[in-house]
Amino acid sequence: HLRTDQVDVIAMGRGGAAEARLEDYVVSGLVDFDDVSYDSHADLLYDLASNQIVPAPVEGGGQVFQPYPFWVRAQASAGSVITDGIGEVFLPWTSTIETTEATGATVTPLLLSSRLASVAEGDIDLTPTRSFPPLDVRPRVLAVQVTPDSASGLGRLVLVGNMEFATDRYLGNAPENATFALNAVDWLAQDEALISIRSRD
Repeated sequence: HLRTDQVDVIAMGRGGAAEARLEDYVVSGLVDFDDVSYDSHADLLYDLASNQIVPAPVEGGGQVFQPYPFWVRAQASAGSVITDGIGEVFLPWTSTIETTEATGATVTPLLLSSRLASVAEGDIDLTPTRSFPPLDVRPRVLAVQVTPDSASGLGRLVLVGNMEFATDRYLGNAPENATFALNAVDWLAQDEALISIRSRD
């Protein structure tokens, strides 16, 4: 766990992974990659240029619509079939992903922030009316794919800094999120033919 440094042991059955939750399968895949690790800190990205408009309360009982930089409209990169036909993906409350040179694998960015993105750390105020200072603004990576070398014997990996982008709560207003998630599943299953069909629809 990022905030507590607690370590959970994932059991493997005779037929492979026996985790009850989908996210546990992701974690069980990560342990195969020596170059994929978690830092003991967690950040939250806010994008001052590419974000969602939300209603915010005002004095007197009304509300106004204003940008909410913690709800990021991430820009899709052009370096992967996963992002074919996708302009942007909605990532509510997302963390950044720091990459280093991998051994035995190729790391490809999938989703990026704008050039006006900063990060918040520690105890974070999530209210839309808070201030969002432009500190250390620069593009940041928000999702990657990891393609192992054929000789490594490892499987493919997609890592996104947000676990809610593909839930029912957000898919209704962000159909591009569903396309991104389905493309990622097809790529992980090495079935890129379905991606090319979907990108033409």
